[in-house]
Amino acid sequence: RLRGAGLEIGGQQVTARRLALDGFAREHDLDLRLGVDERAASLTGTGRYVAGAYELTGERIESDAPRLNPYELEAPMKLHLRDGALELEQTCLVYAPRRLCVAAGWSGPQGWTASFSATAFPVEALRVDLPRRPGYRGRLDVEMHARGLPGEPWTANANGTLTDASLEYVTASGRMESLDLGTTLLRLDSLADRHTLFVTTEDSDALQLRAEATVGRSEGVPFSGSPLEGRLELTTTRLGLLPLLVPEIDQADGTIRADLSLGGTPGAVVAGGTIVLEQGELDLYRTNLRLRQLQARITMRDRGLTLEGSGDAGEGSFQTGGTLEWRDGTLRGELTLKGDRLLVADVPEARVEASPDLAFSIDGKDIAVKGSVNIPSARIEPRQLVGAALPSADARLVGPDVEDASDSEGYRVRTDVRMSLGKEVYVDVFGLRGRLEGSVLAQTRPDEVATASGELEIEDGKYEAYSKELEVERGRLLFAGGPIADPGVDLRAGKKVPGYEVGVVARGRLRRPELSLYSVPAMPQSQIASLLLVGRRLDSLDNSGRSALGGSRSDMATEGGALLAGQLGRYVGIDEVSLESEEEDEQSLVIGKYLSPRLYVSYGVSLTDAINTFKLRYTIGDQWVISVESGQESSADVEYTIDR
Repeated sequence: RLRGAGLEIGGQQVTARRLALDGFAREHDLDLRLGVDERAASLTGTGRYVAGAYELTGERIESDAPRLNPYELEAPMKLHLRDGALELEQTCLVYAPRRLCVAAGWSGPQGWTASFSATAFPVEALRVDLPRRPGYRGRLDVEMHARGLPGEPWTANANGTLTDASLEYVTASGRMESLDLGTTLLRLDSLADRHTLFVTTEDSDALQLRAEATVGRSEGVPFSGSPLEGRLELTTTRLGLLPLLVPEIDQADGTIRADLSLGGTPGAVVAGGTIVLEQGELDLYRTNLRLRQLQARITMRDRGLTLEGSGDAGEGSFQTGGTLEWRDGTLRGELTLKGDRLLVADVPEARVEASPDLAFSIDGKDIAVKGSVNIPSARIEPRQLVGAALPSADARLVGPDVEDASDSEGYRVRTDVRMSLGKEVYVDVFGLRGRLEGSVLAQTRPDEVATASGELEIEDGKYEAYSKELEVERGRLLFAGGPIADPGVDLRAGKKVPGYEVGVVARGRLRRPELSLYSVPAMPQSQIASLLLVGRRLDSLDNSGRSALGGSRSDMATEGGALLAGQLGRYVGIDEVSLESEEEDEQSLVIGKYLSPRLYVSYGVSLTDAINTFKLRYTIGDQWVISVESGQESSADVEYTIDR
């Protein structure tokens, strides 16, 4: 019995290692077990040593590994050792319809031989890690032979056939797509002076591929540095692989034709020739961007390429072009993008047309973007954002699926782009409706917050405040080099009532503006609010005129409820807005909110007197309630409820 330690196979520590021989040298039983962690394989059989020759017969193989568990020996395995030569007769593992066979031999003067074959092997069992983890299927048949002679380079040849191949993946919109690849034939020949690879496809209307490559063999020269010559011809009408590489793409169609020559070395391939895209179509799900009539031509020569392209987006069109080259393993070059009225977003919340004129400068991981983007037409109506909150600047995502930004080696982008708004840019957000004009210079730097300089003005604007629609007299968003998401705001909106002009003024930062009321002539804020609500001053609702103006006061209370429900509720999520009638026809507007399932607070505002009331109610269990009230009078109550 033999046991081993420190044995490694393929870089994996072998934890299960045992060899047991029971019997005599001329005939004995054998039990061999090898494994990595919990995955181990066992071989049982018999051995014989007669007249200087040893013969091993393997009768049964078992495995704890899921991939090998179903396989069985088609026939007993035969291993011979005699006269300094080792021979493994063809041994096959079967798991219908799959069949894997291997044979090998070694003899000092005659060298070594090896052969391997696989029949009906499912490629999905290989578990290849592809981008976005698509499902792939197909049946692989392979036959390979190799031979080595003392003092000479080894030689080999292999033939493979992949049939019924397909890829399945889920698009960005959740739709399941399948891409049929037909049949692929592969042949590899390794001779003493060269390696030759030939790949072609058959029985596929969507993909025609023919590729051939030859790599020279010279003693002392590594494979990655050997000379390469080859050619690639490709025609496909299915661009279904693009959504796998670019997740934002939901659907891709068109025809790609490639005719390339290959040179250089396997470690540094140099390609020359052309790649042409015809009648291309791309759909981007999130922005509903549809690119049509895409035409592109890439001309490759030496270590660079030239790009020319065009296409349509909505009723607009664009052109792109430039040159790229690889120098010292780094991609460098210049690209341009020009367009006119491109429909870049078409979703319920926004419809935007843009006319870009941009230049991209690429230097490895550094990308600089300069130019301008004109927005001739846009409609922006974001959905209700009640309860939404922006994350704080120091917020960080954690979890197993979150990439650590500190370890990322992404692109470093710098932008200096001026955005100009045309005469047809309309917004309807947070009660503000109108047309925007102006221009802003947006700038971004790596690892810094995006900033902007410029000014946007609101024309023909309406602003809803206190449940009333006000005319915007002056409206500006001021960008003074600060964060682009938090510009300064300068808004003045009002309306005219008999004898007065009243309105609201908002100043400060967009995220935390300071609101105030104004009037001409000047008056207290409470009087201005009353005029905005019901068109009357509070002092017109005194006790002497209470009976005559009771109906008007009721109207004012109702509209006051609409004010707070529509305005405050929109921003803080009020749970209750109601009117309470007290003695002497006193009415108050009460705003309430549950701060927790058991804690309720409310604030009451008298609509006729300068009296405010604060109430707090806390529930303990199912029967006890503690109530506190503070206002014109203060009180505290403890309630106990018995249900019968």
